[in-house]
Amino acid sequence: MINLKYFPKLYRYVVSLNKIREDELINFDGVTVFTSLDILKQREINELEKIKILKLISYQSIILNHLKFNKPTVNQLLNIFKYEENLLEELSFCIQNYLMDYKIIFSEKSSLIKFINYFKINKKKQKKISLKKNNLYILVGAPCSRKSTWIKEQNKKFIVLNKDSCVEQVGIKYGKNNYDDSYALMHRDENIKNEIKKLEDIQVKTVLKSVDKDIVIDNPNLRIKNRKEWIKLFKNNHYIKVIVFLVPFKKLIECSDIRSKEIQKSISEKGIISKLKTFKYPILSEGIDTVENIFY
Repeated sequence: MINLKYFPKLYRYVVSLNKIREDELINFDGVTVFTSLDILKQREINELEKIKILKLISYQSIILNHLKFNKPTVNQLLNIFKYEENLLEELSFCIQNYLMDYKIIFSEKSSLIKFINYFKINKKKQKKISLKKNNLYILVGAPCSRKSTWIKEQNKKFIVLNKDSCVEQVGIKYGKNNYDDSYALMHRDENIKNEIKKLEDIQVKTVLKSVDKDIVIDNPNLRIKNRKEWIKLFKNNHYIKVIVFLVPFKKLIECSDIRSKEIQKSISEKGIISKLKTFKYPILSEGIDTVENIFY
């Protein structure tokens, strides 16, 4: 069982860091994961326990939604966490601790007890081992989390696909020198949005022909939906590897500032936070074969 003494402290730390109310924090699980890395780095906690804590933070709102609204249902929860060893049990105790710490009261207290008892006895399923020859690497991380650096450091030949480069490429054409401005332009002008979409489609079609090559998706891929789109395209021919880049929030902001000065390529703090809000920790039930975590 994970040491829960860090959990309330992490929340209080993040509240003070982001200057938001405790009752609002539940809506910012993705941001909380990365701001929590700042304090976890200062504690003597092994990487396995850190990953468990980050998963708890990432998925605790799903459990609260189940308790309050029965969405997702029990069967949906079982499907989401079917390969995650003891994660539901860990989440149940984590939520119990959270509710006690902040004195949150549900009209149906029995829901929490039922939830804890149910998942205590639930056991994970074993995921079948894939024997596919080639790999699809889905890189997961905020801008400035060193994804592109990781690609350069690998002694492997990859085909790299990066949709964000299409946004920036078209943005430069219209005088925009950073991702934020290019992204905003895309959403203001339907013609520019279509122009970017055409470039993206060309990239994807080219890569789809490379069934016998290792492929890297060099995008944030923070949403489950985004990752599943890539998995659906490549799962028949590729072993699915997800690499999660765990860079503390402060370092992300510092890196963006440095990058804007050195290569005039930047994303604002607001832009980074906006992306992090969408983050859900990758788990195997998405169709993933393995997950690797890289701490910085």
